[in-house]
Amino acid sequence: MQERYLLHSAPRALLVGAMVGLLLLAGCRKAVVEVADDGQDQREQAAQQLSQQSEETDDLARALSAEQDQAAILEAHQRSANAVKAVANLPPGLAAVDYPAPQQAVQEISNRLQVALHRNQPEVMLQLFRADTQRHQALSGLHEFIDASQELRETIIKNYGQAGWTRFQEKYGGMLYLPDFAQAQIEYSSDDEYTINVPGMHGLPLVVRLEEERWAVDSYLIFQNSQNLVHVNNSYGDASALLRRAIAAAASSKPLPAIDRLLENELERTLRVQGSGY
Repeated sequence: MQERYLLHSAPRALLVGAMVGLLLLAGCRKAVVEVADDGQDQREQAAQQLSQQSEETDDLARALSAEQDQAAILEAHQRSANAVKAVANLPPGLAAVDYPAPQQAVQEISNRLQVALHRNQPEVMLQLFRADTQRHQALSGLHEFIDASQELRETIIKNYGQAGWTRFQEKYGGMLYLPDFAQAQIEYSSDDEYTINVPGMHGLPLVVRLEEERWAVDSYLIFQNSQNLVHVNNSYGDASALLRRAIAAAASSKPLPAIDRLLENELERTLRVQGSGY
């Protein structure tokens, strides 16, 4: 009797054991799924934190870049202002007595202009012009724009090659001042007047005249409208600021189309001021 009970009860015990095992297994699987879900949530949270940190880093980088751009612009403005002060009480140009042949004096002025623009020496350039304070200020703005134009060309060639510059120049070359004094031609007008024709200056008149025994470039032919000189200076300043931002973008190897969008329409708009030389 006892043996029959044991025989009948054994399957029941096995069945109960199996059921308990299944319940335990299901519980373990549920726990594993919950742990897996928790791990997924943690990974997603970590990814979100990294993304947020990356965005914050990008924002900081953009803020620092904008700050650096502004610092470069302010530095250029200050350099121009200092140049105007430096030449305020200096006689213009070159003394005729030091150059027996007039063309020697004109050639020397051309050489000094080349050095001033190549080495970023606005005070050297301004001293070669016969000008009042307002025209000296406009000339300093012009110098700043020429310097930014040349730096932009060098930066684009360095980062995108000559082909990149050629593509860029096709659209904006007509707006930039890129004087090539090595190819300048001196044209005789009279014994006391010569013209320096410089490629890359878009026909900007550089007329050298002898007045009061000194040879100097006549700024009054470049900036004829005295009422517009403040706007001219601001125009060159705004255009130079645009080019500085383009230089920063090119230096960080931004795609050329991005630099194009930065300058498109804005550069032409800032330069279209009467008497600006563009």
